[in-house]
Amino acid sequence: MKLMASDVVAVLDDLKVSKAHFLGYSMGGWIGFGVAKYSAHRFHSLIIGGMHPYARTNQSWDKWLTAYRNAFSNDSVDKSEKLALVEEWLGPTAAKMPEWKAYAQRVLAANDWEAFLALVSRDWGRGFDDVLPTMTMPVMLYVGETDSFYSGVRECAKSIPNAAFISFPGLGHTDVEARKDLVLPHISKFLKKVRQS
Repeated sequence: MKLMASDVVAVLDDLKVSKAHFLGYSMGGWIGFGVAKYSAHRFHSLIIGGMHPYARTNQSWDKWLTAYRNAFSNDSVDKSEKLALVEEWLGPTAAKMPEWKAYAQRVLAANDWEAFLALVSRDWGRGFDDVLPTMTMPVMLYVGETDSFYSGVRECAKSIPNAAFISFPGLGHTDVEARKDLVLPHISKFLKKVRQS
């Protein structure tokens, strides 16, 4: 996590940007909690979608991780089975959309699944919710109400001093990412308020 957060800061340094607003969704949101922990002074605000910083130790997480590990570490598993797992991860709404089907094909072809599974097994299993009370910059958290991360996102919003919490009824994890028409107005409103203050 410290390394991923430092990658974000390295880009800011290269661009000679001393302070910025951060927006991250899903794993990008996980990294957002990381930049809050290691480089908070570099960010005016954080916008984090579909993610919380708590450790994943429940049965559904273990089942998901096992299914992916079994499928993607085994060359004999058919590509269609792997694609079905990726589409399940996308959620029922997004998986039906042509652009997300194409995205699923790219995810399947281009990801280093061994590296990804090593990362989520190690880092996502730990959690670092000790960062929450230290996040004193303005923070916007948003999540779909059918997202498996929903209850964790709602809970962590209570521990962040200046958090705004937005939820989207009937939407899952990737559904929210696909519905920029719903999400962007909230982000614009949040950033306008941050700038005014």
